[in-house]
Amino acid sequence: MHLASRSGLVVGVAHALLALLVRGGEGTWRPTAGVDQNWSAAANWSGIDAFPWLLDDSAALTGDLAAPQTVNLGGAWTVGTLLIGDPVAPWHPFTLGPTAAVYFES
Repeated sequence: MHLASRSGLVVGVAHALLALLVRGGEGTWRPTAGVDQNWSAAANWSGIDAFPWLLDDSAALTGDLAAPQTVNLGGAWTVGTLLIGDPVAPWHPFTLGPTAAVYFES
């Protein structure tokens, strides 16, 4: 393989990996039981490989809660979009906390 071919292959692989990292995922919050849950637990999300933490990711905390729910952030996360709210009466609140932050990028 020529040097030019190898460098082109390396650049192509690098671009493919970068595209995977910045591609926005759409995560939907699963828990509805009203107990404290962790943001970074992959099992708490559907529609995304892990949990929303990338610039172009969206996070939808829109399930019908059985009781108020605290989402423990456990760190500072950056997401592009956050949808939050219990859509069905009786409405129960989501609380993000206790001591971390969610940053929004557009």
